[in-house]
Amino acid sequence: MNTLAPDTFDVSVARIDKAKVKLDVQELDFFYGKTHSLKGVSIPFAEKAVTALIGPSGCGKSTLLRALNRMYALYPGQRATGKIVLDGEDILKPGVNLSMLRARIGMVR
Repeated sequence: MNTLAPDTFDVSVARIDKAKVKLDVQELDFFYGKTHSLKGVSIPFAEKAVTALIGPSGCGKSTLLRALNRMYALYPGQRATGKIVLDGEDILKPGVNLSMLRARIGMVR
């Protein structure tokens, strides 16, 4: 895990018209057991657009992708809090059909 303070990084998130947001990550925190890996991540993803996640090894890129398709649910002790809103539905809420979600978002291993 990266130990640098978040304010030491350059962060660039394009401004996206709310009507064009397909997937909206809001105040996402992610935990591997007691390890707090992602802290307060918020990023909108526009519909029909390409988004690149770049950064150094260990900064949380793959962890974010695992949260987007709830791959972490396959492993005990991993959890996410906050909101991930896909087409108006918070996919972190209980009762979401994970097979259908993964078919829509894709799988990352």
